[in-house]
Amino acid sequence: MLDELNSDCQLIIIKYLQLNDQIALCEASKNHSNRLYTNVIFSWEHQRCFKLDEYNFERFEEMPEMLDIFLSSISEIVQKLILQWVTLKFLKRWKNYTFPSMRTLKYLLVPSYGSKHEADEALQIMSNLFPGLLRVTPHGDFHCGQLSKWTQLGELNLVNWFSNYKSQVSPIEVIQCKMLEKLQLNHYFRWPGIYDQIMALPKLYKLSIILTNHHALHEDIAVELLENRGKDVYKMTLSDINNLYYISRLRKASNLRHLTLARVYFSIKKICKLIANLKQLERLDFIDFQSWLNEKELWRIVAKCPSLKILNISGMKLCENFFELDRSAMEKTLNNRLQPVILNCYNTYKNEQLMRQYFKHPQLKLSFKPSTWRFIDWNESHGMIQLYFTPLLTS
Repeated sequence: MLDELNSDCQLIIIKYLQLNDQIALCEASKNHSNRLYTNVIFSWEHQRCFKLDEYNFERFEEMPEMLDIFLSSISEIVQKLILQWVTLKFLKRWKNYTFPSMRTLKYLLVPSYGSKHEADEALQIMSNLFPGLLRVTPHGDFHCGQLSKWTQLGELNLVNWFSNYKSQVSPIEVIQCKMLEKLQLNHYFRWPGIYDQIMALPKLYKLSIILTNHHALHEDIAVELLENRGKDVYKMTLSDINNLYYISRLRKASNLRHLTLARVYFSIKKICKLIANLKQLERLDFIDFQSWLNEKELWRIVAKCPSLKILNISGMKLCENFFELDRSAMEKTLNNRLQPVILNCYNTYKNEQLMRQYFKHPQLKLSFKPSTWRFIDWNESHGMIQLYFTPLLTS
């Protein structure tokens, strides 16, 4: 019997139970086992992150007194909440509580069709419940007018955002969040001059934008982002973009030190043209890049970038005749370098043995470490531009 175990054992078991099972255990032991009941409460009081879904909400609706017990237990200590398919009606039950330690909120609000102000009311409730939020990720309708209440907000993820705003109204309130450091947007976030104002946020240092497959949209956004702050950009990622018609515009990132090209389809000629103008580039990542035909193209890239320290190729399925029997291209390129280059080759299928055989030179260091690059939270069939830049306000 669970009740016969000591408290340490009970707490371990409670930790691994699903929330609905914890709720049921708490309810069942309330009048029968004071120690077990107390240990469930104790576990909630010391847990800093909870994920609640529609099944949890249904259980709390069936036992409203358990919701009060649960909220009383977590309100002081909880730091992160994920609310999936939460309703406005359910959120209204939370109004008697405050959550002073809450820092991260992710939520998906269930819409009630015909209610134009429901999302705004839900956000108003949450801004009162969680006044100290640092990170917010909404999914669905989100009215930015409440953002000003989170005065310490440092990270906002609007990748899964959409709005019922009329076309003449924009979520301009985002630019009032002067503490923002990281911002993720989707391609719907398009209003005249909006990116100029976003790039003027004093503490912002990371901006990610999820794109459609419309080439013009890619180019417009890339140019707009780099127009006034290009010199501040030190790291950039381009993912799932078929082409950039005016790739020369990326020259504005004259202090770029780290460039990642993930699942892009630029020609080697265009890549060489780009990096030849990036005089500070130290690291170049190719992720799932399938366009290289032979080894000479690899050394062309190294030759075009004397400042390069790390060339990372990950997920490339190189063909059998990729490697050259004639080593002159590699020898000439590396002999002209003033510093060695690290070639990191991860997940290149069966090519590791051939690389160890052919890629030997005092100015070349081989590595086979896993790539640290990963996709952020979005539909991977879409493209992405991601910029890291020196913030305007560094103190």
